[in-house]
Amino acid sequence: MARGLLMQSESPDDLPLAGLIARQRQTMFLSLTAVARRMQKAAAEEGTYSLASRQTIHSYERGRIPHADSLRWLAAALGLPVTDVLGAARRQRAHRDLARASESVSENQNAGSRAGTALVPLGAAPDDERDALELAQRIEASDVGSVTLESLELGVENLCRSYTATRPEELLGPVRRYRRAIGHLLGARATLAQRRRLMVLGGWVSLLAACVHVDLGQREAASTNRLAAHELGTHAEHGELIAWAFEVGAWQALLDGRYDEAVELCRAGQGLVGRTTSPYVQLIAQEARAWARRKRSRETLTALDRSAAAFEQMPTPAHPDHHFAFDPRKQVGYTATTLAWLGADWRAEEYAREATREYEDEARHGRSLRRLATARIDLAMVVAARGTPEEACHLGRQALGSGRLVPSNIWRAVELDGLLRSRYGNVADVEDLHDHYLAVKREVLPAGTPE
Repeated sequence: MARGLLMQSESPDDLPLAGLIARQRQTMFLSLTAVARRMQKAAAEEGTYSLASRQTIHSYERGRIPHADSLRWLAAALGLPVTDVLGAARRQRAHRDLARASESVSENQNAGSRAGTALVPLGAAPDDERDALELAQRIEASDVGSVTLESLELGVENLCRSYTATRPEELLGPVRRYRRAIGHLLGARATLAQRRRLMVLGGWVSLLAACVHVDLGQREAASTNRLAAHELGTHAEHGELIAWAFEVGAWQALLDGRYDEAVELCRAGQGLVGRTTSPYVQLIAQEARAWARRKRSRETLTALDRSAAAFEQMPTPAHPDHHFAFDPRKQVGYTATTLAWLGADWRAEEYAREATREYEDEARHGRSLRRLATARIDLAMVVAARGTPEEACHLGRQALGSGRLVPSNIWRAVELDGLLRSRYGNVADVEDLHDHYLAVKREVLPAGTPE
């Protein structure tokens, strides 16, 4: 279609959009991929996200007209004034509508000739009937099948359920493949309902990608994916997606030591969803952890109480192993971590031992291995503070030997090592644990990574 629309004799003011894109690419020696990347950069500069890909630009050159935001980013990618691109899009839309009207007249005339009856001229047809028919046809036009959507939804759900049992570096490849597939389908024709389902799927995949990048210590990639999930959730009007995007942001802020920001993000996210939903409960639990890092006992315990009360009202999740579901094990585990950080020793030990037992049961089935490692470090911190360094070293060795420490939780081992060496530096087990910790840290953290 692009070749037919592009006329060598046409000036830029006469070209439809498909022709303008093709000519400008030739002039600037840009590949389809290069234009897509430039669009992504233009969107990022506005603080948002573009899902443009090579296939997207190809579809534009074949006649598909982008939405308003993409037209603006396309103009930036091609180095053209926005007005030129908008004018080209209007011309292409006019050409298309004229062609459709001509086809409709021809079909009506042919049908009338076959039936031997007189036709009402198209211009004499009631406008509301003609517009309604065209609107219905456009709504139903789609290149996305229901089987494809259902397969994608099942695949994304399985990815989210495999998070606790899979190493982050192993999950990254499948996540990227699903994200590319969804991005490709978003560039195809789809009904409004299908497009919303695709945006929601893209949001969940982006959230999962953000979590994986956080685990791997890749802050910029985590932030980009989190913002993408937020944008997709906003366009799809999906409050839970947006709330989870706030939660992932709060988690990153907590890891970076920005505790006040973590509290603010948690509170902002809580206002977006109902009080019996998983993101609401987790956001309060995350808020409690941020207060605990600041040693604010009253705020910490209040948040823990709020989280427990909301959790009691929350329906049992259909898939407790889904990463974006708050289940009883998370409730115990988050409480254990929070109390351990706060220094509430007797309660912290009770919850930490319960969390460890529950995650040990999960680990027998190959699940929650990373949560078990961090629960053992929580318990080790508590018993070390209580005065039993030998048990703390044993728990620390189990966590370090699990192979499940990653950049997002190795810092807990850093804290355990520092606590044991400062209090029990002359104990042989402590020195052995320190050597083990240094070996694991070299494997987990890239050279030069700040602790």
